[in-house]
Amino acid sequence: MNTQEILIFIGLTLIAIIIAKIKIKFQKKISEKDKNFIKTKWQKITNTNNNNQAILDADKLLQISLQKIGIKGSVGEQLKNKNNKISNINEIWEAHKIRNKIAHEFFEPNEKETQLTLKKYKKTIEEIIKTKL
Repeated sequence: MNTQEILIFIGLTLIAIIIAKIKIKFQKKISEKDKNFIKTKWQKITNTNNNNQAILDADKLLQISLQKIGIKGSVGEQLKNKNNKISNINEIWEAHKIRNKIAHEFFEPNEKETQLTLKKYKKTIEEIIKTKL
C-alpha cells in the first residue's frame, strides 16, 4: 500500500466511525417513565375479558411504543419504516392483520387466536422497550 491508499483508508474509516456515532446519538431510548406507562397499559390489556378490545389495545400500544423510539405514522406505516429493526416483523404483521379484521370486518377471534396474537404483540413491544412486560 502506498501513502495515498493508506490516507484514503484512514479517511474512510474515520467517516464510517462518525456516521456510526451519529446514528447512535439519534436513536431514541425509552425513558423509565414511558416503560412504566407501557407496562401498566399491558397489564390492563392482559386483564380484559374482551378479546377484540385486547387486540385493538395491544396494537395501539405497539404504535405508542414505536412512536417513543421516533418511528411516526400508523402502525402499518411504522412497520414498513426501514428504521424499525423488529426481529419478528412477519409475526407482528400477522397480528396487525388480525387487528384490521377486527376493526373492519367484525372478526371475532377465538381464545387461542387471541392469545397467539397477544403473544406476538408482547414479544415485539418487549423488544422495542428492551424490557419484560
